[in-house]
Amino acid sequence: MIVCAALLETQAQIPANFTASHVGEYATVEGVVAEIFTSKAGNTFFNIGAAYPNQTFTGYFSLVAINDI
Repeated sequence: MIVCAALLETQAQIPANFTASHVGEYATVEGVVAEIFTSKAGNTFFNIGAAYPNQTFTGYFSLVAINDI
C-alpha cells in the first residue's frame, strides 16, 4: 500500500474510490497499488484499485520532483 500525503496539510484519509467527491481538498488517499509504470519521460505513475484502464485512482511522481529529493 502506498499512502500519498499532499503538502503535509492532510485533513482527511479517504479510500481511492471516493476521491472524485474530494476534488480541491487536501487528503491522504489509501488503497492497494495494482500497477506502477514509468514513462519514457521518466515520470512514474501508480494505479490504485486495478491496472489501467480500470484503475480507481492514478497518482504520479514527476521526474523533476524525484530528482529534487
